[in-house]
Amino acid sequence: MAKNPKTRGLVLSGGGARAAYQAGVLKAISDLLTEAGFEEPPFTVFTGESAGAINVSLLASFADDFPRGTQELWDCWNDLEMDDILATSPAALLTNATRWIRELGLGGLFDRKRPVYLLDNSPLKKYLKPKIEFGRIRDLLHANKLRGLGISVTNYATGSAISFYESSVSTGPWSRSHRLGLPTELKLDHVMASTAIPILFPPVRIGQSYYGDGSVRLKAPLSPAIHLGAESILAIGLRYYRTAQQTLEINENWKMSAISIADVAGVLLNAGFLDNLDGDLERLERINNTLRLIPRIKHKELPNELRPITTLAMRPSEDLGRLAAENIETFGILLKFLLKGLGSTRSSGADLVSYLAFDKAYTRKLLKLGYADGLAQKEALLEFFGA
Repeated sequence: MAKNPKTRGLVLSGGGARAAYQAGVLKAISDLLTEAGFEEPPFTVFTGESAGAINVSLLASFADDFPRGTQELWDCWNDLEMDDILATSPAALLTNATRWIRELGLGGLFDRKRPVYLLDNSPLKKYLKPKIEFGRIRDLLHANKLRGLGISVTNYATGSAISFYESSVSTGPWSRSHRLGLPTELKLDHVMASTAIPILFPPVRIGQSYYGDGSVRLKAPLSPAIHLGAESILAIGLRYYRTAQQTLEINENWKMSAISIADVAGVLLNAGFLDNLDGDLERLERINNTLRLIPRIKHKELPNELRPITTLAMRPSEDLGRLAAENIETFGILLKFLLKGLGSTRSSGADLVSYLAFDKAYTRKLLKLGYADGLAQKEALLEFFGA
């Protein structure tokens, strides 16, 4: 083990079922590091939002045993069923649909609790409860084997992005425009709040407010890890990278004969879930370039304790939306029924499909793709970890 190892942070963005890809990448990283004889914990800071909050929370509970943590995470996504995430019985779906139709049809005629979500994800909480061990996370923090865990949510009362965190070092709250970092005792409710995609899943009440998906308002997803002391960051995004030329070509050649709710929802979800990480990585690189022009001895005099942060970003080598659409016929009956109702087909609403496709036919392909992409970045990864 290095005498003064860098504090490395893991940042995982959100994206619903797409987050299975992250589990594949992380399993590849674990295998590569084991093969290289790398013995120290690869990460001591974990932050994430939405489905990424699930992944970092599970991994943080095994911060002292990364191979086991990545295997647990792989098994979690590999064995996932739609029933583990949503109440998919015909009665549950009919109840939700009837409630919306009644309220939209009658408007404010009756004073009753208004519907604010389409799908019941209460099974997810039961599924995660035995898998994320917050007591063990606390033990690792007290033993200084884990430096910090941060889970980001959106406060529906204020519209602010809140990063709830626990840390083994003295890390005071931070405040920026529309985003805060607040120390707290993390619980499963924080994870559930972070995964509550607006309109689709129910908001979660914590304290005096209701919270939803952390990706909605967090425009600087790298920030919580930096505040928790990360000196280098590995970020795993879920957007397939297109060159400027590819972007030009797809906009020139793509044709739509009609539009559905699924098309609109997919674009909105991409804006909230996928764009923020790329923008923050670009911003951090600009800061790093600026800091290189300033003598290191002067860095301590800079505001907000600015410091160079090494980053490595991992992204899918294939379009995860298109991959989901290609497999839509292999999904379970109820999932296909739900997606069809929203207008998703093999040729329409592919991105929305990729967020809701909690089906082995899709998640197992994401695991394999993530694992292959991780192995393909072997040299960059070993350099990042100094292995």
